[in-house]
Amino acid sequence: MQQFSAPYDTLPAFSPSALTFGSGVLEEMEPLTPAQRYNQLLTTLHLLINKHITSIASYRRFVEAAQDREHRFGALSANNDMATEEKLARIARGRANGWKRSRFNSQRYQELCDRALGEL
Repeated sequence: MQQFSAPYDTLPAFSPSALTFGSGVLEEMEPLTPAQRYNQLLTTLHLLINKHITSIASYRRFVEAAQDREHRFGALSANNDMATEEKLARIARGRANGWKRSRFNSQRYQELCDRALGEL
């Protein structure tokens, strides 16, 4: 009987769907008794559970870090900046003019440019 003396992370690759060791490992070994096969499956299941727990812990740390960033820096949404009364006033103005926007007027920027050039 072959014993594994290496830590769990260095065991041969396994197939999570079948809970069996990958191809190539079983051909090199002598036939397994049912008890040996059972122990092998338990070892593989142990590996799968540990990997799953590790991935869940990693995801949890990621979510907690994201929540911490959101708490420190605030949400990325611009809707939080505007008060409810201001939103309602903007909606009322938009409805009153049929949701039309005034065309861009470059006159004030041209006046600013002229004043800046006049100061030079």
